[in-house]
Amino acid sequence: MDITMRPFLPSLFSKADEKLHVVMIGKDSSIVNRKIGELKVEAECGVRIIAIKRGKQWIYDPDGDVRIKAEDVLIIRGTEDGFQFLERVARGEESWD
Repeated sequence: MDITMRPFLPSLFSKADEKLHVVMIGKDSSIVNRKIGELKVEAECGVRIIAIKRGKQWIYDPDGDVRIKAEDVLIIRGTEDGFQFLERVARGEESWD
């Protein structure tokens, strides 16, 4: 996702108190087809999913019943360590379980 094509986003990201990150979910990720609520993302890795871009659709403030799909783009906020872990999981390099 090329954020440079949207000039307000880099400015928004750099001024945020909490860091925002973008994570694309790969087809081999262990979180594909799992509900956000069952993953307990915020408690387990210190990040909160604030939006999901699925194709042309946006899901803002997704609740616990939303399932993560391959190729979803997650907009998250939180710790750098949590982001790095979730990014590895999203690429299929590490398992959530």
